[in-house]
Amino acid sequence: MMKNKSKLTLIPVRPETREKLRKLGRMGETYDDVINRLIENRILELILPREPKTKRELEKEAKKAEKGPYLSLEEVLERLGL
Repeated sequence: MMKNKSKLTLIPVRPETREKLRKLGRMGETYDDVINRLIENRILELILPREPKTKRELEKEAKKAEKGPYLSLEEVLERLGL
């Protein structure tokens, strides 16, 4: 059920992909809801800092420390190709 009555588009996907989206969906969610939730979760993964696990990652993080622990919105959008 669409909560927002904005225009819809058709995105061709294989039946297998549609089935995966259906399985990822929660009760009452539309495919649009599922896709948006997945996008939002991916953005959070890119924005939220994580603890380094290896010495190499620690060194890499130290080099990035000047920029801070977070990605800018521009960097997130760039990584997502948006």
